[in-house]
Amino acid sequence: MKLLYILEISWRNLMSRKIRSAVTISGVIIGITTIVFLTSLGYGIEKMTTTQIASEQALKVLDVNVDESDIVAISEEHLAEIRNINDVAAVHAGIKIAGKVSNGLVKTDVIIKGYSRDFLEVSATDIYKGQQYIDSDENKILISTNALKLMNVDINDFTSADLEIEALASEVLSPSLTEGRAVPLGNYLVVGVIDDEESPFIVMPVEQIKDDLRVTNYNEVKVVVSDKTKVQEVRSAITKMGFTTAYLGDTITQITTIFVFFRYIIGGFGLIAMLVAILGMFNTLTVSLLERTREIGVLKANNATKKDIFLMFLSEALIISFIGGVLGIASGVASGKLVNFWFNFYALRSGSNPLALFYVPSVFVFLTVAVVSLVGFLTGLYPATRATKIKILDALKYE
Repeated sequence: MKLLYILEISWRNLMSRKIRSAVTISGVIIGITTIVFLTSLGYGIEKMTTTQIASEQALKVLDVNVDESDIVAISEEHLAEIRNINDVAAVHAGIKIAGKVSNGLVKTDVIIKGYSRDFLEVSATDIYKGQQYIDSDENKILISTNALKLMNVDINDFTSADLEIEALASEVLSPSLTEGRAVPLGNYLVVGVIDDEESPFIVMPVEQIKDDLRVTNYNEVKVVVSDKTKVQEVRSAITKMGFTTAYLGDTITQITTIFVFFRYIIGGFGLIAMLVAILGMFNTLTVSLLERTREIGVLKANNATKKDIFLMFLSEALIISFIGGVLGIASGVASGKLVNFWFNFYALRSGSNPLALFYVPSVFVFLTVAVVSLVGFLTGLYPATRATKIKILDALKYE
């Protein structure tokens, strides 16, 4: 028999028992819907979490510091050596030093950070209120919300804050100054606020603090790599220089590992539903085999080969699994979109931002279709093999 004719017979056999076929296919649809719904929820939450933590650009950035290192400071020679490493696109140096800030009424300890605008952009620093300075600005700074609170300055009135700043010199960064000496930096105008409730700090142009404190060394560096696939090679080269490094990708990897186990767990619940569907499909095919024993005898008497009989029953299993798989995927995706719609509907009403809770990678869709087809093949293998072993005389005498 031709393959198309075999498929036609298989389809007619399924349609001759519409209710049983519909129930069997529905079982497969429910199983696949459950798997797709739960797995896409896992993918969605993982993507949402990792996206909030780091952008694509942030995964090209390495933090270089002297913590837990034998090197006490990063010199210009070190910076030149880092720039010469293959695949390094840019190097931005920064300074972090202790200091004090006063608004005339309150004086408090803060961390003074000297960063260029490029350093801030690579760090993905968001300005909560106001604006960023430019590198050539004089006497303009950014300040954390925590520092404003310590000085009793209203966050909505930050531009009125005229702050007097002094830094505590570090011999490591400024060899010409005495350790701990208080160096007045002058009065500064706050132009922007950074939302940070944990740490009191101010940020000013790095060139300005270098001039005021006669800084020749640094203690923070951002290294931008040309391609994120080259990060580990660059990191290894910097580590060999004696520095310690930090990479946001390490956190992403840990989160991804956790979500892999999470997907396995929630996918396991879907597999339980799928197992019930497989049993239903196996039962349908087995009952169909018993009901059509005489039909098999007639087909064999009319020169149907064992291969034809085998393909006929196997085709029925594949048709059931393929239809159930495709409709199950569509149902799982639609269910996720519906739940996400209602979630965001109530989130927007309560003033929260909308979220994408569900995400279905295209690879997962093709993989699901392939797995469902394989399941259909394996489920139909036993009834199809058994059908080929039925003898013509036994089949024709079967009641």
